[in-house]
Amino acid sequence: MKKVIGMLALVALVGNIANAELLKNFKYNGSIEGQGFVVNNAKDFNKDASDKFGEVNHRVMINAGFDLNEDVAATVSAVKCNRQMGDAPEKVNTIIDQFQFEQAYLTLKGVFGVDHQIGRQYYGNDGDIVIYYGPANWYTRGLNTFAVALDGWTSKWSKDKLGVTALLAKQTEGNTTTNDDIDVYGVTASYDYSEIVKPSAYYYEAKDYNTLAKLNNLQVIGVKANGKYAGVEYGAEYAMNMGMNRNLTSTTNKEYKGSAMKVNVSYAYDFLGKVNLMGEYAMGTGDKNAADSSDKSFQDINANYRPGLIMGGIGVNVPTAITGLNNLTTWNVGANWAPEKISKLNLCAKYYDFSYTEKVGAVEHIGSEANLIATWTHSQNVAFKAGLAMFMPDEYTIVAKDDSVSLASLYMNVKF
Repeated sequence: MKKVIGMLALVALVGNIANAELLKNFKYNGSIEGQGFVVNNAKDFNKDASDKFGEVNHRVMINAGFDLNEDVAATVSAVKCNRQMGDAPEKVNTIIDQFQFEQAYLTLKGVFGVDHQIGRQYYGNDGDIVIYYGPANWYTRGLNTFAVALDGWTSKWSKDKLGVTALLAKQTEGNTTTNDDIDVYGVTASYDYSEIVKPSAYYYEAKDYNTLAKLNNLQVIGVKANGKYAGVEYGAEYAMNMGMNRNLTSTTNKEYKGSAMKVNVSYAYDFLGKVNLMGEYAMGTGDKNAADSSDKSFQDINANYRPGLIMGGIGVNVPTAITGLNNLTTWNVGANWAPEKISKLNLCAKYYDFSYTEKVGAVEHIGSEANLIATWTHSQNVAFKAGLAMFMPDEYTIVAKDDSVSLASLYMNVKF
C-alpha cells in the first residue's frame, strides 16, 4: 500500500508519468466543497439572548485509482477538511500534512468468483438507519471532520437478479495486547424481483471489547423492500436488535431488544415542470424501564439518519444533531419542484415533526421544523444550494425557554 500511495503522490507532482505503462488506466476525480451557515437560538431557545453563531467550512476530496495488473486495482481517497474561513493562512507543508487518506484499498476482481475490497474503505449509504461509514453530507457540521471509515474486507457476488455482500472489518483497534477493538461484521442479500418489489435482508454485528469489562455484542437484523407501483415509489424497512451488552458492571447484563421501522412514499407528475410529492415515517423504540435486564431502545451500528437542516444537521441545545432513531418518532411531508422554464433550478420544501417514542421526563413532543432548499445546478460539475429552516420547540425547552431556532445556509460543490 505504501507503494500505491507513493505512486499517487508522484503522479500529483509529475503529471506526465501517468503515461507510464503501470498507470495507463489511471483515473481520478474529486470535489471542492464550501459550506456556510448562520443559526440563532440553537443553544438556549431564547430570542433575547445573544447566541447567534455561524461557520464557513471547506472540504477537498481527491479519489484516485489504477490497475496494478489485470486482476487487481488500487483506490486511494485523500481528504482535507480542517480549513474554516477566517483561519490564519497555512504553509504548504501544513496543507500537505492536513490531508488524510480516508480510503486506501485493493480490489481483487473475480477471485473465487467474487469481487473483493481489502483495506480502508467507506461502507453503506448516507441516510441509513443502521450502518454508514463515510463522508458527512452537505448540511451537517461534520463537513469539517474526517469520516470514520472501516479497515477490513468486503466482497460482492451476484448472479442474475440475486446479489450478496459480506463485511468483515474493524472500526478501531487498540495498540496493546489487550483486546479493546471494535469489530464489525455483516452480510446483505438483495433480489431484483421486479419494478414493483425489490426485497432485501441484512444482518450486522458490532463487537465492542473493553479493557476492563466484558464484550458488548450488538446485533441488528432487518428486511427492506422498495419498488414502484401505479406511479408511486415506496420504501419500507424494519430492523430489530439482538445480542447482549455485558460491558456494564461485573454483575449486570442487558439484552438488546429494540426495533425500528421506516416507510417512505413519493409520487411524481408534471405541472409547469416536474413535481414530486413525498412523505416519510420513521420510529425507533425507547427504553421505558432502565432498571430491568433488557435495553428496549433501538441501537444502531453506526447510523446516519439526519432529518431536517437544524435537527439533523446543526443540532440544538449543545448543539447535538439527530443521527439515528434511538427513542425517536419522526415524520415528514414535502414537495420538490423543478420548473420547466428554469431547468437549472430545483425547489424543495419539507415539514418535519419530532417526538420521543418513550417520554423523557415530562417531554414527549419535541417540536417541528420547516425547511426550504433551493438548488441551482449550473452543470454536472458545479452546483449551489441555499437553505432556510426554522425549528419550533414544543414540550422540549431549555431553561423554560421555547423560542424558535432559525437557520440560513449556503453550499457550493465543484467536481473535477
